[in-house]
Amino acid sequence: MNAHDAAATQSIVRAAAERLVADLAGATEQSVVDAALDRCLATLASPGLWGKDTQGPRHALWRLAGPLLEQGGLQSRARFNPR
Repeated sequence: MNAHDAAATQSIVRAAAERLVADLAGATEQSVVDAALDRCLATLASPGLWGKDTQGPRHALWRLAGPLLEQGGLQSRARFNPR
């Protein structure tokens, strides 16, 4: 991935994380949470990165939205014990 692609990907990840945090602020209904996560995942998939190319974007997402994502047991376990 070249520097331009990396910068574009970081921009996409930042926008997805910021939108996720905004969408989930005060959300208590499961349907709202599900829709917010679906939107975030669809946005994150848009660059078409796979394997090791996702490492940087994953870290950026967790840096921005980690405290919110860690509230879910499954997300937290996947992040800290991926095996």
